[in-house]
Amino acid sequence: MARLAFLVLLASDAVAAVHAWTLSSTLPPTVASHFNAAGHPNGWMPRATFVAVYAGVVALLTVIFAIANVAMRVPGARINLPNREHWLAAERRDSTLAWISAWSYWMGSLIVWLLIGVMRLAARANGIEPNAMVGATPLLIAFGAGTVLMLAVMFSHFRNPTA
Repeated sequence: MARLAFLVLLASDAVAAVHAWTLSSTLPPTVASHFNAAGHPNGWMPRATFVAVYAGVVALLTVIFAIANVAMRVPGARINLPNREHWLAAERRDSTLAWISAWSYWMGSLIVWLLIGVMRLAARANGIEPNAMVGATPLLIAFGAGTVLMLAVMFSHFRNPTA
C-alpha cells in the first residue's frame, strides 16, 4: 500500500511538473503571484521565478515526505502514537510503519493537488483584467474536507486496540 501511495505522489508531482512547464510559456512576463483575502494581487514576480518556486515547492514537499518516511524506520525513532506500545510492538511495527508511510504519501498527494489548484487559479487570475483570484474558497473547502477525512482515517486506524 505504501508503494502505491508513493507512486500516486510521484504521479501527482509529474502532473504538477507538466503544469509548471505549461505555465512557463503561457503566463505574462510579470506574474501576479500573491493575492489578498479579497483575491486582489498584492505581489508580483517574474514568470521564471514563479514557475521555479512552484516546481521547487512540489519537489521539496516530496523530499520531506520521503525523508520523514526513511527517518521513521531508524531504530529508536520517536513516533508519537496513541497506544504506542501496542502499535510499535515487534509483531506490528513493520505493518504500522508501512501504514503511516502510505498515509503520509496520500496526504502529500492531497497537498500537491492543493498546490496545483492554487497555481491554476493564479494562472487564471493573470489572464484576466483586472487580475483577481476567484474560486479559492471551494478549493480550500475541498482541501479542508480531505484533510478532515485523512485525519478521521488515521484516528480510526489507531483507535484504542482494546475497545
